[in-house]
Order: sequence, then structure tokens, then C-alpha cells
Amino acid sequence: MKIVITLLVVLLVGTDCSGRREVVGPTNFPIRCQGDLEWRFCASTCPPVCGQEQPETCHKRCVIGCACPKDMVRVTATSTQCVASMADCPQEVEEEEE
Repeated sequence: MKIVITLLVVLLVGTDCSGRREVVGPTNFPIRCQGDLEWRFCASTCPPVCGQEQPETCHKRCVIGCACPKDMVRVTATSTQCVASMADCPQEVEEEEE
């Protein structure tokens, strides 16, 4: 319980002048994610990724960190780009023949 309270105190949700919500750390610096990713307190450990089949089950419930917005698909496992659905995934680039 102390850990949960400490985490909530350390990670405060703030609002900047534009009205955009962002997470601030213990030194009051915002935690920003790159590209299309957003900070999530409970992101899936098995997010949908273009060209990959979804596992039947995920072993962990969720993780804290940067992830695609809810119901969006990550272009690659390490990409910071997200698309609206699997149908919007870019086509695989074929290797050039030598």
C-alpha cells in the first residue's frame, strides 16, 4: 500500500496551459513519449503490432510506460508510430533482388 501511495505522489497528472494532460515526475518535469505514443499507467504487455498475431493470453496484466493510444496498432514493436487499425498497417517492403 505504501508503494502505491508513493507512486501516486511521485507521478502526478498535470495540465499545461494548452489544456493537454501530461504526467510530471518528482522534479516536476513532464514525462513525454515520442511520436504517436502516449504515457499510460496501465498499458498492455501484449499490444497489437502490425504483421504480428495477437497472443491468446498475456501473462502480465499491464505495465507503466509509453504506448499507442487505446485501440490503435503499433507499426513495429520498437516504432513510435501508431495506426488506427491492422488494415492501416504499411505494406511490407520486399527485399531487392541482386
